[in-house]
Amino acid sequence: TNTSTNLVGTMSYRWDMGDGTILNTRDITYSYKKAGNFFIKLVVSSIGICADSTSIPVNIYQNAIAAFDIEATCIDIPVAPINNTADTLGSTVFYTWTFGNGQTSSLRNPPAQVYSRKGVYNVSLSVSSLQCPAPAHIITRSLQVDQPKPAVNYPVEFAVLNLPLDLHARTIGETILWSPAVNLDNAASFNPVFKGITEQLYIIDIKTKTGCVTTDTQMVKLVKSIEIYVPTAFTPDGDGKNDVLRPVMFGIKQLHYFRVFNRWGQLFYETQTIKQGWNGRFKNTQQEMQTLVWVVEALGVDGKIYTKKGTTVLIR
Repeated sequence: TNTSTNLVGTMSYRWDMGDGTILNTRDITYSYKKAGNFFIKLVVSSIGICADSTSIPVNIYQNAIAAFDIEATCIDIPVAPINNTADTLGSTVFYTWTFGNGQTSSLRNPPAQVYSRKGVYNVSLSVSSLQCPAPAHIITRSLQVDQPKPAVNYPVEFAVLNLPLDLHARTIGETILWSPAVNLDNAASFNPVFKGITEQLYIIDIKTKTGCVTTDTQMVKLVKSIEIYVPTAFTPDGDGKNDVLRPVMFGIKQLHYFRVFNRWGQLFYETQTIKQGWNGRFKNTQQEMQTLVWVVEALGVDGKIYTKKGTTVLIR
């Protein structure tokens, strides 16, 4: 507030705000762009001859600006936000946290929170300082809370004594650990190679980025030699039993082909995918009861080619 006076002439004013800003009106309203200690100097003059000046210090305090990070988590795993709110040049800062789970805190570094249900939670931080109490600055972030996927018991795998067998776990996480690590080339791989002389049950812990752990199991049994078997009959009636004709292979690394023909040599089915098979339909039509001819060619884990052929009865 300018209270300058004079007796003769019109007065002129020069305000130096201390941050490089110059103003020339009698009274001023000014907002500083940054915090700090400044000297405001006012120079007044009249009729180009008389002049006087005065200065006063002013302290500009830092507004509190809320900032924090919080990582996605899993149900029942504690998670704590990381408070990144900057220092306000020594001014006391007040914090108000809301976590979306009914809990609040007034601490700069609040206690870890536990969420028992999957979902997205809004976590908010409101900050203000002792010298700048209003307006409070608020920031809200979404917290993703995941839950583990149900565990699975994988189908039994059959390995040939002392020959390699590729195992495959579900890729539902970031890291994995097979336990025990015996007979495996890499227990931390989603696709380890088994080689041994004893059968083994594996516990497979799959961990997601959010910390959720799913525990699957895999049983590996042993056979003495590389073999290919195809059932002598199958019944594609939709009852869930023996509905598909496919080769059962032990010690096979890659299926070159499995082909099914009718007795006149017409090709009904062909696949190169292990564990896939024929459902008894050709051109979307159920085939009648008949004797079929099949041939198989595959690459064994020993690097040799194995072929086999035979007949199977389709039963209705």
